[in-house]
Amino acid sequence: MSQTNDILELSTQILRPIIFYISQEMLEGLETEHAEILEKIELTNSLILLDINGDPLFFENKIEHIELLKKEKVLKSNTLKLIEFKAKYDIEAFKYHFEEYINDLEAWIEASDYIRLNAKTEARNYFKEIQPYLQLQYDNLKQHHQELKQRFANVIFKPLQTEVLVKSNINVPKSQTSEKPKKGRKKRVLPSDDEIDNYLLETVFGLDLMKINNKKPK
Repeated sequence: MSQTNDILELSTQILRPIIFYISQEMLEGLETEHAEILEKIELTNSLILLDINGDPLFFENKIEHIELLKKEKVLKSNTLKLIEFKAKYDIEAFKYHFEEYINDLEAWIEASDYIRLNAKTEARNYFKEIQPYLQLQYDNLKQHHQELKQRFANVIFKPLQTEVLVKSNINVPKSQTSEKPKKGRKKRVLPSDDEIDNYLLETVFGLDLMKINNKKPK
């Protein structure tokens, strides 16, 4: 396996397991029709658990959140693998991929901070027993960040900028490309709405739409 694939796999493990929801504020930059699709399949403002295998679980029995107790062990395993990768790969290449890993980790620290502070008032399926687990996942991610900061002090390391997010604006990134097509180029085939929605869910939120539709409570 290549170094890039190694780091990508570790970044994926940051989310396994994790409790989250897609808030209305996160969809501010999304076209209305696509936001409506997420509403229709009940992904907006609904707590979802991605288990250790990456499968989505909806809180039908209100005990699914105990899966989160596995998170600390997963993150400890990630730390050990990063130590191994540092010894295995070229240091400059490792620094580049390590920074990408840190960026992903910090994004989910910020997201989990927002979720623990706002789920009570925003998530339609919130229940009080889940709050300690929302705090736990935030603490686990922060502790992982601190441990990496200590163990990889000689690697370029950006400080975590945002400690608390309360009702902050989290926008889906828009394309910054403004280049006009040159003459003679073939007209690009635009993706369908389904392709756009699947791309959004898979790349921004790490979700498999087919798995969600199959596992959503009837």
